[in-house]
Amino acid sequence: MISNSRALVLSRIKIREADRLCFLYSEDHGKIMVRFIGAERPKGKLKGLSEPMVWGEYRLYHAPRGALWKGIGGAILSSFPAVRADVGRTLGALSCLELLSALSPLHSPNPVKYALALSALQAFERAESPWIATAFGLRVLAAAGLGIPRRPAECESSELWEALLAEDFSGLPARPFDAATDAALKGLIQSQAEEHSQSPLKSWGVAKRLAQFERRESAAMVRRPVDDTMLALTPDP
Repeated sequence: MISNSRALVLSRIKIREADRLCFLYSEDHGKIMVRFIGAERPKGKLKGLSEPMVWGEYRLYHAPRGALWKGIGGAILSSFPAVRADVGRTLGALSCLELLSALSPLHSPNPVKYALALSALQAFERAESPWIATAFGLRVLAAAGLGIPRRPAECESSELWEALLAEDFSGLPARPFDAATDAALKGLIQSQAEEHSQSPLKSWGVAKRLAQFERRESAAMVRRPVDDTMLALTPDP
């Protein structure tokens, strides 16, 4: 069976000498395993289509009763270049895709999950809000039937809680950002997802350590005494 479907690349690994095995989240088929033959070669025609965090129109072949699909062509709709140019946004986007993969069984299409993931990546591309990953995490948990039933103590504002659960990503920038609340909610999302999937979310751990490092650096800058010598060497505007 040959199928054309829009999909997001969740992850990839190298297999054999020059092939890639990718997890895609397809609009029509849900999460699927796809083999891209020759994608590891420098001039492999399917190299770009098999990169994580790519949204594309894929031409796929699926043998009857087979678990593995084969990527045979397609076109890239977006590679989200602005996200890739920023480490923080890249980690945030990859954490969303890893969470989607952890909460999605194979061959179980869910239009809500697909739309959520695509909207989150597009919001990251526009750099709309630091709340994107947290809002996506809460919503994809709910779409997977694992949602947090009531506002946790970690989120004091009921207005913020409702916005994170339901407001369009483009509306989140109006919400004042609180790093402590964001970190606490991400911790809840991570623990619930890892309990369900029985495996650690690697990108969430990296993003958490990066956020902690940035907070320590900011605090150190505030506490650091002003060097009078440097002030004397600084030219007047």
